[in-house]
Amino acid sequence: MRKVSTGALVGKPREGWALIFMKAAFATLLAQATFVPQPLLAADQPQTGKNSINTNESSDRASTMDSATKSNAFREVLKQMGAGQKPEPKLWSTFVAAQNDGLKTGPKIGEKVPDFTLADQDGKQRSLHELMGSKGLLLIFSRSADWCPFCRSQLVELQESAEALRRNGINPASITYDSQEVLRRFSDTYHVSYPMLSDKGSVVIRKFGILNTNVPPDVTRFYGMPFPGQYLIEPDGTVKDKLFLPDFEERPTASEVLLKDFGVGGSSSAIKAQDVKAKVIISDTQSYGGHRLGVMVAFEVAPGWHIYGSPLPPEYRVTRVKFSTDLVQSQTLKFPASTPLKLEALGQTLPVYHGSFKAVGHILLKQPLPPGDYKLSGTIEFQECNDNECKIPQSVPFALPLKIDPLVPAAPKA
Repeated sequence: MRKVSTGALVGKPREGWALIFMKAAFATLLAQATFVPQPLLAADQPQTGKNSINTNESSDRASTMDSATKSNAFREVLKQMGAGQKPEPKLWSTFVAAQNDGLKTGPKIGEKVPDFTLADQDGKQRSLHELMGSKGLLLIFSRSADWCPFCRSQLVELQESAEALRRNGINPASITYDSQEVLRRFSDTYHVSYPMLSDKGSVVIRKFGILNTNVPPDVTRFYGMPFPGQYLIEPDGTVKDKLFLPDFEERPTASEVLLKDFGVGGSSSAIKAQDVKAKVIISDTQSYGGHRLGVMVAFEVAPGWHIYGSPLPPEYRVTRVKFSTDLVQSQTLKFPASTPLKLEALGQTLPVYHGSFKAVGHILLKQPLPPGDYKLSGTIEFQECNDNECKIPQSVPFALPLKIDPLVPAAPKA
Protein backbone atom coordinates (compact mmCIF):
# COMPACT_ATOMS: atom_id res chain seq x y z
CA MET A 1 0.00 0.00 0.00
CA ARG A 2 1.18 3.50 -0.77
CA LYS A 3 0.43 6.45 1.45
CA VAL A 4 1.44 9.72 -0.15
CA SER A 5 2.06 12.85 1.87
CA THR A 6 4.70 15.28 0.65
CA GLY A 7 6.06 12.43 -1.42
CA ALA A 8 6.43 9.87 1.38
CA LEU A 9 5.67 6.19 0.75
CA VAL A 10 4.97 3.71 3.53
CA GLY A 11 3.75 0.14 3.82
CA LYS A 12 4.13 -2.87 1.54
CA PRO A 13 2.08 -4.87 -0.97
CA ARG A 14 -0.46 -7.34 0.26
CA GLU A 15 -0.69 -11.00 -0.60
CA GLY A 16 -3.83 -13.16 -0.60
CA TRP A 17 -5.85 -16.04 -2.01
CA ALA A 18 -8.60 -15.87 -4.60
CA LEU A 19 -11.79 -14.19 -3.51
CA ILE A 20 -13.97 -17.14 -4.40
CA PHE A 21 -11.83 -19.40 -2.24
CA MET A 22 -12.33 -17.01 0.67
CA LYS A 23 -16.09 -17.19 0.27
CA ALA A 24 -15.89 -20.98 0.41
CA ALA A 25 -13.60 -20.89 3.42
CA PHE A 26 -15.96 -18.57 5.25
CA ALA A 27 -18.87 -20.92 4.57
CA THR A 28 -16.84 -23.86 5.87
CA LEU A 29 -16.04 -22.01 9.07
CA LEU A 30 -19.72 -21.21 9.55
CA ALA A 31 -20.54 -24.88 9.14
CA GLN A 32 -18.05 -25.75 11.86
CA ALA A 33 -19.69 -23.42 14.38
CA THR A 34 -20.37 -24.87 17.83
CA PHE A 35 -24.15 -25.11 17.84
CA VAL A 36 -26.54 -26.24 20.52
CA PRO A 37 -30.05 -26.35 18.99
CA GLN A 38 -31.45 -22.92 18.97
CA PRO A 39 -24.78 8.26 -7.17
CA LEU A 40 -23.76 11.87 -8.06
CA LEU A 41 -21.51 14.32 -6.10
CA ALA A 42 -22.55 17.94 -6.69
CA ALA A 43 -21.52 21.27 -5.22
CA ASP A 44 -23.66 22.18 -2.18
CA GLN A 45 -25.75 19.03 -2.66
CA PRO A 46 -23.94 16.08 -1.07
CA GLN A 47 -25.70 12.83 -1.90
CA THR A 48 -25.24 9.66 0.10
CA GLY A 49 -25.97 6.16 -1.16
CA LYS A 50 -28.54 4.19 0.81
CA ASN A 51 -25.87 1.86 2.18
CA SER A 52 -23.47 4.41 3.60
CA ILE A 53 -23.33 6.62 6.68
CA ASN A 54 -21.42 9.88 6.91
CA THR A 55 -18.87 10.05 9.71
CA ASN A 56 -20.94 12.74 11.43
CA GLU A 57 -24.17 10.74 11.07
CA SER A 58 -23.28 7.29 12.48
CA SER A 59 -26.20 6.40 14.72
CA ASP A 60 -28.19 3.43 15.93
CA ARG A 61 -30.82 1.90 13.67
CA ALA A 62 -34.12 0.42 14.73
CA SER A 63 -34.62 -3.31 14.43
CA THR A 64 -36.90 -4.33 11.56
CA MET A 65 -36.85 -8.11 12.00
CA ASP A 66 -38.47 -10.18 14.73
CA SER A 67 -36.33 -12.43 16.91
CA ALA A 68 -37.87 -15.64 15.60
CA THR A 69 -37.04 -14.76 11.98
CA LYS A 70 -33.43 -13.97 12.87
CA SER A 71 -33.01 -17.07 15.01
CA ASN A 72 -34.53 -19.32 12.36
CA ALA A 73 -32.24 -17.85 9.70
CA PHE A 74 -29.18 -18.68 11.77
CA ARG A 75 -30.35 -22.18 12.57
CA GLU A 76 -31.43 -23.09 9.04
CA VAL A 77 -28.24 -21.76 7.39
CA LEU A 78 -26.00 -23.56 9.86
CA LYS A 79 -28.07 -26.73 9.50
CA GLN A 80 -27.78 -26.69 5.69
CA MET A 81 -24.08 -25.90 5.75
CA GLY A 82 -23.48 -28.63 8.27
CA ALA A 83 -25.09 -31.03 5.80
CA GLY A 84 -22.83 -29.79 3.02
CA GLN A 85 -25.62 -27.89 1.26
CA LYS A 86 -25.45 -24.40 -0.20
CA PRO A 87 -28.15 -22.16 1.30
CA GLU A 88 -30.58 -20.78 -1.24
CA PRO A 89 -30.09 -17.07 -2.05
CA LYS A 90 -33.25 -15.89 -0.28
CA LEU A 91 -32.31 -17.69 2.93
CA TRP A 92 -28.72 -16.40 2.76
CA SER A 93 -30.00 -12.87 2.24
CA THR A 94 -32.17 -13.20 5.33
CA PHE A 95 -29.19 -14.60 7.24
CA VAL A 96 -27.05 -11.57 6.32
CA ALA A 97 -29.88 -9.15 7.09
CA ALA A 98 -30.35 -10.82 10.48
CA GLN A 99 -26.76 -10.04 11.42
CA ASN A 100 -27.10 -6.40 10.32
CA ASP A 101 -30.46 -5.77 11.98
CA GLY A 102 -30.74 -3.09 14.66
CA LEU A 103 -27.27 -1.57 14.22
CA LYS A 104 -25.76 -0.28 17.48
CA THR A 105 -22.95 2.29 17.27
CA GLY A 106 -22.11 3.03 20.90
CA PRO A 107 -20.92 6.35 22.34
CA LYS A 108 -21.90 9.42 20.33
CA ILE A 109 -19.56 12.05 18.94
CA GLY A 110 -18.68 14.36 21.83
CA GLU A 111 -19.26 11.69 24.50
CA LYS A 112 -16.57 9.91 26.53
CA VAL A 113 -15.88 6.25 25.80
CA PRO A 114 -15.84 3.76 28.68
CA ASP A 115 -12.47 3.21 30.33
CA PHE A 116 -10.98 -0.27 29.94
CA THR A 117 -7.88 -2.41 30.22
CA LEU A 118 -7.38 -5.48 28.01
CA ALA A 119 -4.55 -7.86 27.14
CA ASP A 120 -3.01 -7.55 23.68
CA GLN A 121 -1.77 -10.32 21.38
CA ASP A 122 1.42 -10.63 23.46
CA GLY A 123 -0.40 -10.80 26.79
CA LYS A 124 0.49 -7.24 27.80
CA GLN A 125 -2.22 -5.33 29.64
CA ARG A 126 -3.16 -2.13 27.81
CA SER A 127 -5.31 0.62 29.28
CA LEU A 128 -7.22 3.18 27.25
CA HIS A 129 -4.86 5.88 28.50
CA GLU A 130 -1.77 3.88 27.51
CA LEU A 131 -3.13 3.27 24.00
CA MET A 132 -3.40 6.99 23.22
CA GLY A 133 -1.12 8.83 20.81
CA SER A 134 -0.34 12.50 21.26
CA LYS A 135 -3.46 13.37 19.21
CA GLY A 136 -5.59 10.38 20.05
CA LEU A 137 -6.52 6.81 19.17
CA LEU A 138 -8.14 5.12 16.17
CA LEU A 139 -9.94 2.17 17.77
CA ILE A 140 -11.38 -0.54 15.52
CA PHE A 141 -14.03 -2.96 16.75
CA SER A 142 -14.11 -6.00 14.47
CA ARG A 143 -16.04 -9.27 14.54
CA SER A 144 -13.13 -11.73 14.46
CA ALA A 145 -9.58 -12.00 13.19
CA ASP A 146 -10.16 -15.75 12.91
CA TRP A 147 -13.26 -16.63 10.86
CA CYS A 148 -14.36 -13.30 9.32
CA PRO A 149 -12.65 -12.46 5.97
CA PHE A 150 -14.05 -8.90 5.94
CA CYS A 151 -12.60 -8.31 9.40
CA ARG A 152 -9.21 -9.78 8.51
CA SER A 153 -8.98 -7.46 5.52
CA GLN A 154 -9.94 -4.46 7.66
CA LEU A 155 -7.31 -5.36 10.27
CA VAL A 156 -4.60 -5.68 7.61
CA GLU A 157 -5.63 -2.31 6.15
CA LEU A 158 -5.22 -0.81 9.62
CA GLN A 159 -1.71 -2.23 9.83
CA GLU A 160 -0.80 -0.77 6.46
CA SER A 161 -2.03 2.64 7.63
CA ALA A 162 -0.45 2.35 11.09
CA GLU A 163 2.84 4.10 10.38
CA ALA A 164 1.14 7.10 8.76
CA LEU A 165 -1.33 7.31 11.65
CA ARG A 166 1.48 7.34 14.22
CA ARG A 167 3.37 10.02 12.29
CA ASN A 168 0.29 12.17 12.69
CA GLY A 169 -0.09 11.51 16.42
CA ILE A 170 -2.80 8.83 16.22
CA ASN A 171 -2.15 5.38 17.66
CA PRO A 172 -4.09 2.46 16.13
CA ALA A 173 -5.61 -0.46 18.05
CA SER A 174 -8.29 -3.10 17.55
CA ILE A 175 -10.69 -5.02 19.78
CA THR A 176 -12.27 -8.39 18.99
CA TYR A 177 -13.72 -11.15 21.14
CA ASP A 178 -10.96 -13.50 19.93
CA SER A 179 -8.58 -15.23 22.30
CA GLN A 180 -5.02 -14.02 22.75
CA GLU A 181 -3.82 -17.13 20.91
CA VAL A 182 -5.92 -16.30 17.83
CA LEU A 183 -4.71 -12.70 17.83
CA ARG A 184 -1.07 -13.68 18.28
CA ARG A 185 -1.30 -16.08 15.34
CA PHE A 186 -2.88 -13.41 13.14
CA SER A 187 -0.40 -10.78 14.28
CA ASP A 188 2.59 -13.01 13.56
CA THR A 189 1.26 -13.96 10.11
CA TYR A 190 0.53 -10.40 8.99
CA HIS A 191 3.26 -8.61 10.96
CA VAL A 192 0.83 -6.48 12.95
CA SER A 193 2.57 -3.79 14.98
CA TYR A 194 -0.45 -2.26 16.72
CA PRO A 195 -2.17 -3.68 19.83
CA MET A 196 -4.79 -6.29 19.01
CA LEU A 197 -6.85 -6.49 22.18
CA SER A 198 -8.62 -9.63 23.34
CA ASP A 199 -12.06 -8.96 24.81
CA LYS A 200 -12.81 -12.55 25.75
CA GLY A 201 -16.34 -12.59 27.13
CA SER A 202 -17.11 -9.33 25.30
CA VAL A 203 -16.99 -7.25 28.48
CA VAL A 204 -15.72 -4.08 26.78
CA ILE A 205 -17.91 -4.67 23.73
CA ARG A 206 -20.90 -4.65 26.08
CA LYS A 207 -19.63 -1.53 27.88
CA PHE A 208 -19.52 0.28 24.53
CA GLY A 209 -23.08 -0.89 23.82
CA ILE A 210 -22.26 -2.53 20.47
CA LEU A 211 -22.79 -6.24 21.21
CA ASN A 212 -24.54 -7.90 18.26
CA THR A 213 -27.44 -9.61 20.02
CA ASN A 214 -28.88 -10.86 16.72
CA VAL A 215 -26.72 -13.96 17.15
CA PRO A 216 -28.54 -16.58 19.25
CA PRO A 217 -26.58 -17.08 22.51
CA ASP A 218 -26.30 -20.82 21.92
CA VAL A 219 -24.36 -20.28 18.68
CA THR A 220 -21.27 -20.08 20.83
CA ARG A 221 -18.81 -19.75 17.95
CA PHE A 222 -20.21 -16.33 16.99
CA TYR A 223 -22.05 -15.04 20.04
CA GLY A 224 -20.21 -12.10 21.59
CA MET A 225 -19.11 -10.33 18.41
CA PRO A 226 -19.70 -6.57 18.07
CA PHE A 227 -21.24 -4.55 15.32
CA PRO A 228 -18.04 -3.61 13.43
CA GLY A 229 -16.98 0.03 13.32
CA GLN A 230 -14.32 2.53 14.31
CA TYR A 231 -13.88 5.43 16.72
CA LEU A 232 -11.46 8.32 16.45
CA ILE A 233 -10.92 9.20 20.11
CA GLU A 234 -9.38 12.37 21.56
CA PRO A 235 -6.60 12.01 24.19
CA ASP A 236 -9.15 12.83 26.91
CA GLY A 237 -11.36 9.89 25.83
CA THR A 238 -13.94 11.93 23.90
CA VAL A 239 -15.25 10.57 20.60
CA LYS A 240 -14.08 12.98 17.88
CA ASP A 241 -15.54 10.94 15.02
CA LYS A 242 -16.88 7.47 14.37
CA LEU A 243 -18.05 5.34 11.48
CA PHE A 244 -20.28 2.26 11.47
CA LEU A 245 -21.62 0.93 8.16
CA PRO A 246 -24.97 -0.90 8.12
CA ASP A 247 -23.68 -4.02 6.34
CA PHE A 248 -20.95 -6.13 7.96
CA GLU A 249 -19.51 -6.90 4.51
CA GLU A 250 -18.67 -3.19 4.12
CA ARG A 251 -15.93 -1.58 6.20
CA PRO A 252 -14.54 1.85 7.06
CA THR A 253 -10.82 2.35 6.49
CA ALA A 254 -8.02 4.02 8.39
CA SER A 255 -6.90 5.54 5.10
CA GLU A 256 -10.08 7.64 4.97
CA VAL A 257 -9.21 9.07 8.39
CA LEU A 258 -5.72 9.92 7.14
CA LEU A 259 -7.05 11.79 4.12
CA LYS A 260 -9.93 13.54 5.86
CA ASP A 261 -8.08 14.62 9.01
CA PHE A 262 -4.46 14.89 7.87
CA GLY A 263 -4.47 15.26 4.09
CA VAL A 264 -2.53 12.01 3.56
CA GLY A 265 -3.65 10.50 0.26
CA GLY A 266 -2.80 7.42 -1.76
CA SER A 267 -3.39 8.28 -5.42
CA SER A 268 -4.23 11.44 -7.37
CA SER A 269 -5.22 12.56 -10.85
CA ALA A 270 -4.82 16.17 -11.99
CA ILE A 271 -6.86 17.88 -14.68
CA LYS A 272 -6.55 21.32 -16.29
CA ALA A 273 -9.14 22.93 -18.49
CA GLN A 274 -8.44 26.52 -19.46
CA ASP A 275 -8.92 28.53 -16.23
CA VAL A 276 -9.73 25.64 -13.87
CA LYS A 277 -7.39 23.10 -12.31
CA ALA A 278 -8.48 20.19 -10.14
CA LYS A 279 -6.76 17.29 -8.41
CA VAL A 280 -8.80 14.21 -7.45
CA ILE A 281 -7.29 12.28 -4.55
CA ILE A 282 -8.36 8.94 -3.09
CA SER A 283 -7.07 7.68 0.23
CA ASP A 284 -5.44 4.46 -0.98
CA THR A 285 -3.95 2.83 -4.05
CA GLN A 286 -4.91 -0.69 -2.91
CA SER A 287 -8.13 -1.81 -1.33
CA TYR A 288 -10.75 -4.55 -1.01
CA GLY A 289 -14.30 -4.88 -2.24
CA GLY A 290 -16.69 -3.35 0.28
CA HIS A 291 -14.15 -0.90 1.70
CA ARG A 292 -14.87 2.80 2.00
CA LEU A 293 -12.16 5.14 0.70
CA GLY A 294 -11.76 8.83 1.36
CA VAL A 295 -12.00 11.30 -1.53
CA MET A 296 -10.70 14.86 -1.78
CA VAL A 297 -10.95 17.17 -4.80
CA ALA A 298 -8.76 20.29 -4.72
CA PHE A 299 -9.89 23.03 -7.11
CA GLU A 300 -8.00 26.09 -8.34
CA VAL A 301 -9.92 28.72 -10.29
CA ALA A 302 -7.89 31.42 -12.06
CA PRO A 303 -8.24 35.04 -10.83
CA GLY A 304 -11.22 36.82 -12.32
CA TRP A 305 -13.10 33.59 -13.02
CA HIS A 306 -15.63 31.54 -11.07
CA ILE A 307 -17.46 28.22 -11.27
CA TYR A 308 -20.91 27.46 -9.90
CA GLY A 309 -22.44 25.91 -6.84
CA SER A 310 -26.14 25.10 -6.52
CA PRO A 311 -29.01 25.66 -6.88
CA LEU A 312 -28.77 27.19 -10.32
CA PRO A 313 -31.08 28.16 -13.17
CA PRO A 314 -31.05 25.45 -15.88
CA GLU A 315 -28.96 27.55 -18.28
CA TYR A 316 -25.90 27.25 -15.98
CA ARG A 317 -23.79 24.17 -15.09
CA VAL A 318 -23.40 23.14 -11.44
CA THR A 319 -19.91 21.94 -10.46
CA ARG A 320 -20.11 18.15 -10.05
CA VAL A 321 -17.79 15.19 -9.56
CA LYS A 322 -19.02 11.84 -10.86
CA PHE A 323 -17.32 8.48 -10.28
CA SER A 324 -18.08 5.64 -12.64
CA THR A 325 -20.34 3.00 -11.12
CA ASP A 326 -18.17 0.14 -12.45
CA LEU A 327 -16.38 -0.10 -9.09
CA VAL A 328 -18.32 2.29 -6.89
CA GLN A 329 -21.52 1.41 -5.05
CA SER A 330 -22.15 4.81 -3.44
CA GLN A 331 -20.44 8.18 -3.28
CA THR A 332 -20.66 11.39 -1.29
CA LEU A 333 -18.76 14.66 -1.60
CA LYS A 334 -19.19 17.74 0.59
CA PHE A 335 -18.37 21.06 -1.02
CA PRO A 336 -17.64 24.16 1.09
CA ALA A 337 -20.22 26.94 1.26
CA SER A 338 -20.41 28.91 -1.99
CA THR A 339 -20.28 32.70 -2.25
CA PRO A 340 -23.35 34.60 -3.55
CA LEU A 341 -22.48 36.66 -6.65
CA LYS A 342 -24.90 39.36 -7.73
CA LEU A 343 -25.09 39.83 -11.50
CA GLU A 344 -26.52 43.30 -11.89
CA ALA A 345 -27.05 43.11 -15.65
CA LEU A 346 -29.08 39.90 -15.35
CA GLY A 347 -30.78 40.70 -12.06
CA GLN A 348 -29.59 37.39 -10.61
CA THR A 349 -27.62 36.29 -7.56
CA LEU A 350 -25.86 32.96 -8.11
CA PRO A 351 -23.73 30.69 -5.87
CA VAL A 352 -20.11 30.60 -7.05
CA TYR A 353 -16.61 29.45 -6.13
CA HIS A 354 -13.45 31.53 -6.57
CA GLY A 355 -9.77 30.76 -6.04
CA SER A 356 -8.74 27.58 -4.20
CA PHE A 357 -11.11 25.29 -2.33
CA LYS A 358 -11.54 21.60 -1.47
CA ALA A 359 -14.42 19.16 -1.49
CA VAL A 360 -14.14 16.13 0.81
CA GLY A 361 -16.08 12.88 0.93
CA HIS A 362 -15.89 9.16 0.24
CA ILE A 363 -16.68 6.31 -2.12
CA LEU A 364 -17.86 2.85 -1.12
CA LEU A 365 -16.43 0.11 -3.31
CA LYS A 366 -18.71 -2.65 -4.52
CA GLN A 367 -18.61 -6.04 -2.80
CA PRO A 368 -17.50 -8.43 -4.14
CA LEU A 369 -14.96 -7.20 -6.69
CA PRO A 370 -12.62 -9.59 -8.52
CA PRO A 371 -8.98 -8.96 -7.57
CA GLY A 372 -6.95 -7.07 -10.13
CA ASP A 373 -5.62 -3.74 -11.35
CA TYR A 374 -8.29 -1.21 -12.22
CA LYS A 375 -8.77 2.38 -13.26
CA LEU A 376 -11.14 4.30 -10.99
CA SER A 377 -12.62 6.71 -13.51
CA GLY A 378 -15.00 9.63 -13.46
CA THR A 379 -15.67 13.16 -14.68
CA ILE A 380 -15.60 16.69 -13.29
CA GLU A 381 -18.30 18.96 -14.68
CA PHE A 382 -18.16 22.75 -14.42
CA GLN A 383 -18.71 26.01 -16.26
CA GLU A 384 -16.21 28.89 -16.18
CA CYS A 385 -17.52 32.44 -16.14
CA ASN A 386 -16.24 35.95 -15.43
CA ASP A 387 -17.91 39.34 -15.38
CA ASN A 388 -18.13 39.46 -19.16
CA GLU A 389 -18.59 35.94 -20.49
CA CYS A 390 -19.45 32.32 -19.75
CA LYS A 391 -17.61 29.54 -21.52
CA ILE A 392 -19.22 26.37 -22.80
CA PRO A 393 -19.85 23.86 -19.95
CA GLN A 394 -17.18 21.18 -19.70
CA SER A 395 -17.01 17.55 -18.60
CA VAL A 396 -13.40 16.54 -18.04
CA PRO A 397 -12.48 12.87 -17.42
CA PHE A 398 -10.08 11.61 -14.76
CA ALA A 399 -8.73 8.16 -13.85
CA LEU A 400 -6.80 6.85 -10.85
CA PRO A 401 -5.04 3.49 -10.53
CA LEU A 402 -6.60 1.19 -7.93
CA LYS A 403 -5.58 -2.36 -7.12
CA ILE A 404 -8.26 -4.62 -5.63
CA ASP A 405 -6.83 -7.37 -3.44
CA PRO A 406 -8.48 -10.67 -2.53
CA LEU A 407 -9.88 -10.83 0.97
CA VAL A 408 -7.24 -11.74 3.53
CA PRO A 409 -7.05 -15.49 4.34
CA ALA A 410 -7.05 -16.89 7.84
CA ALA A 411 -3.73 -17.22 9.62
CA PRO A 412 -2.51 -20.83 9.46
CA LYS A 413 -2.92 -22.84 12.63
CA ALA A 414 0.15 -24.40 14.14
